[in-house]
Amino acid sequence: MGHYDKHQLTIMTTTQCNMHCVYCLTKARKNGNAYRIDETFARTIIRDYLLSCDRPWIRFYGAGEATIEIDMIKRLIDYADNISTVPIYYELQTNGFFSLDVADYIGHKFNIVYVSIDGAPNINDRQRLSNNDKSTSEIVVRNIKLLNKMTTLGVRATITVLNVDKQREMVDYFSSLGIKFMFSKPVLPSVGSNENLEYAVPLMTYAENYLDAYRYAKNKGIFYGNIYIVNFDRKTDTFCRACHPYPHATPDNYVSCCDRAFLSNIGLDELLYGHYDVKSGSIVYDYDKIRKICNRKIQNMTKCVNCSVNEFCGGACLGTAYQRNGDFYVPYDKECEVIRYLYDEIGNDVVLGFFHP
Repeated sequence: MGHYDKHQLTIMTTTQCNMHCVYCLTKARKNGNAYRIDETFARTIIRDYLLSCDRPWIRFYGAGEATIEIDMIKRLIDYADNISTVPIYYELQTNGFFSLDVADYIGHKFNIVYVSIDGAPNINDRQRLSNNDKSTSEIVVRNIKLLNKMTTLGVRATITVLNVDKQREMVDYFSSLGIKFMFSKPVLPSVGSNENLEYAVPLMTYAENYLDAYRYAKNKGIFYGNIYIVNFDRKTDTFCRACHPYPHATPDNYVSCCDRAFLSNIGLDELLYGHYDVKSGSIVYDYDKIRKICNRKIQNMTKCVNCSVNEFCGGACLGTAYQRNGDFYVPYDKECEVIRYLYDEIGNDVVLGFFHP
C-alpha cells in the first residue's frame, strides 16, 4: 500500500486555529489576514473531482484547524454525498481540540481520523497549547478515546528536541489509550522561514530513535510509521499524491499539489496549478505546471536514477525538496540519507496496511 496510491481531494478549510503550537509548521496566521475557503470554490472542486474518479476520497485538513469550520464541513459533506453516485471515503486531520458534539459528528461521519498529539501530557502540553496558553491534553485525549471507539483512528506526533529520545515512551502512552496506528514527523522550519530551529533535531538523530521505537512498537502490536517509509512495501516511480497531482484546495482559493503550498503568498508558486475564477464560477488550471509536476518521477530526477532504493522511495518529499532546494526535481540530501538508512534496516520488514496521514 504505497503512499503514492493515496488518491484524494484535500479541502483546506481555514488558516485560523484554536491552538498555538510552539513549532507551528505553517505560521499561517502570520501570512496576512486569516483566510477561510470560499464555499462555492470548495463545492466546485468537489464536483470536478467526483466527475474524474470512481473511488472518491475527500480529506479535510487546514493550515489552521479544519474543525473550526465544522458547519461548513457538514454542508460540503452533504453536498458531496448528494451528487456522488458511489460512497465517499472521508478523512480528517485535526488537533482534536473540540467539543463532544463535534467529536460525535466526526466519529459517525469520517472513515478515518488522524489526531495530532505529541505524547503524554508532560510533553504535549509543553508543545501544543491553547490560544490562552492552557493545556490541551485533557480534551484531546478525551476525544481520542471517544473517536477510537467509533471510527478508525491514528495519532500523529511532531518530534522535537523535547521528545526525540522519548519515542518508546510515546509508544507506551499511545498503547495505553488503545491506539494501534501512530505516526511521527521531525519538526521542520516553518514554510518560507528559518523559524523553529530551536526545536529541530538532526534527521539522523530522529531516524535512529525512530528505528528503535518502530521495532518496540511492532512487538506491542502497534504500527509506527513516518513519511520516510511510506513506499517501502511496493515499487513506485513517484513519491506521493502531490506528484500526480491530486488537488489541494487552499483557503485563499487556489489549487496546489501539496499540503506545504497551503496559501498562494508563501513563495511555493510552482506547486500551485489552479485558481478559482469568481466571475465564471470555474477553476482555471495551468496545464504546463501540471505536466511538470506529473513528470516528477525517479527516471527524470538525476540524483535518483542510480539510487539503491529509488523504487521504494519515489523521489522523496516533493514539498521538502522545493522548500529546501528551490527545485522539486532535486530531493533533499538529508532525507535521502534517512530513507536509505531506514530501508537498509527495515525495508524488507515494513508492511504498510495503513496509509500515512
